[in-house]
Amino acid sequence: MKSAALMFRNGIYKICYGLPSDTGGLEEHALAVLRDGKLIGSDRHGSVFVGEPVCSTGPLESFRIQLTIPPGGELITGYRAGPQGSILSLRGQFDPTLNIQTSRVDVAGGQVELRVAYLGPLPE
Repeated sequence: MKSAALMFRNGIYKICYGLPSDTGGLEEHALAVLRDGKLIGSDRHGSVFVGEPVCSTGPLESFRIQLTIPPGGELITGYRAGPQGSILSLRGQFDPTLNIQTSRVDVAGGQVELRVAYLGPLPE
């Protein structure tokens, strides 16, 4: 079986996100870098995420992600971090062959819709 880390392209990714019920579209944005099977990224609100792909069966591959929310931060799902901040574990499924794709992930009990777009390769 081929490792998921070898199937996703190293590069820069734009992540647009919002609630599935939002009619205005995916208004929030984050940037992520994937290099050699390790993911790191951040949004404009100060949340930072790290993760890695894990093997799955079928055409979709899973990402295991740790989201660190700054002290007092509030997510679009309504979840609020305490005065010490918060760390959440997330998992999402994506197709490593697509340049642009949409998926949903569970974040602290609420669904968040993601649109992930591959922007290009990393500089050498």
